[in-house]
Amino acid sequence: DLRERLLELRREHEAVFQRAAEQLRDARGIDRVGASLALRVAFGALAHVPDWYDPRGPMGVVELAERLAATLIASFLGSGHPLR
Repeated sequence: DLRERLLELRREHEAVFQRAAEQLRDARGIDRVGASLALRVAFGALAHVPDWYDPRGPMGVVELAERLAATLIASFLGSGHPLR
């Protein structure tokens, strides 16, 4: 069933990012709740990119990816950020 396969892929995808967030959390001394919150915010932000991104607009997909990555990673690495 397609729906079941999509759910399975979503769980696998989330597990990869969860492991990365845990490694980053441990390396940077971020608390578990803060890391989980930052990860959920990132998932939410990425889920809505198709709602507002226009590939015909002024920002190409590579630039979009780089800017999104920098913005979302900053929630884990930003100095003075409330996750620390």
